[in-house]
Amino acid sequence: MRFWTRPALTTFCLLAAIPAATQAWVPERGEGEFSVVYQNVYTRDHLDANGAPFDVGKIRVVALIESFDLGLTDKLAVTTTVPLVAGKYNGSFPHQLPIDNGDYHGGVGDMRLALRYQLRARPVTFTPFLSVSYPTVSYQHFAHSAIGSDMWEVSLGANAGRRLDPWLPKAYVQARYAYVITQNVSVPSFHYSARPNRSRIDAELGYFLTRRLAVRGLASSQVTHGGLDASAFPPPSQTLSNDLWRHHDQISAIHYLNAGVGVSYSVNRNVDSFVAFEKTAWGENGHALNAGISAGVTWAFKMPWARRDSAYEQLAAEQRTTGWHSKPTEVKLCH
Repeated sequence: MRFWTRPALTTFCLLAAIPAATQAWVPERGEGEFSVVYQNVYTRDHLDANGAPFDVGKIRVVALIESFDLGLTDKLAVTTTVPLVAGKYNGSFPHQLPIDNGDYHGGVGDMRLALRYQLRARPVTFTPFLSVSYPTVSYQHFAHSAIGSDMWEVSLGANAGRRLDPWLPKAYVQARYAYVITQNVSVPSFHYSARPNRSRIDAELGYFLTRRLAVRGLASSQVTHGGLDASAFPPPSQTLSNDLWRHHDQISAIHYLNAGVGVSYSVNRNVDSFVAFEKTAWGENGHALNAGISAGVTWAFKMPWARRDSAYEQLAAEQRTTGWHSKPTEVKLCH
């Protein structure tokens, strides 16, 4: 099954880029992938502390994400992800101008470095990971159309997955848990200091319709440990002079559950493509993902020092006789 022999494509998560660390599989020594992903995210509703939506304007964020994943050994892999992001806001309640003036403003988003180590391969693949995300350039985080939260993060967690044979031979399931340690945010004028750490859980259920074509169901969720509810920022306090309000995107207790569907297609042995749609099913204290679309392509490669007779090549020959010629693609869309 090609899904377990190559890493899946990953995309940009609006406040935290999620790299190939979301995959249980680790490429063999000297093998890897280069991925390019386009993402278009639309937000119409903000969510209060009870999850009720309210309209203060429309936000659209587009991104082009480049990801490089390489097997250092047969069990250890390194991933780098760099997003180019642009956002715009249309509405009557801008955080500040000119960044929320209705035009696109953007730049280089937060870079992510990740290591993952495969402890177990079968029947359940189990791969812990460690990743670090940090801003590489200075950008404005206090804006509806901000390209990130301008904070570093450290994520610790594990991925697990398996094929569902013998019960459902053409299906698979995978899941990921990450505990995200965030940068401490201090607002001296309000005697406030907090580190709004988060738990994130992602899951995917897929089924191969043909050798090349797979369909997928997607789910992603977040629970923030600490932080402030939207009720801490009543409208009279939402001014540029309020230091606490200027940091609300960084310190809010944002919770959400997103759900979606996707399709992946294997063009050939070295090229895979996908498209996916996801939206918010439930959330509190943040932006609702009213519509998120991702599409991307992955190219597999081998370094000169890779094995010539790798397990991938052996499994590829088996796939041609069993029909397992495609792989799913994990998609992360959030707010």
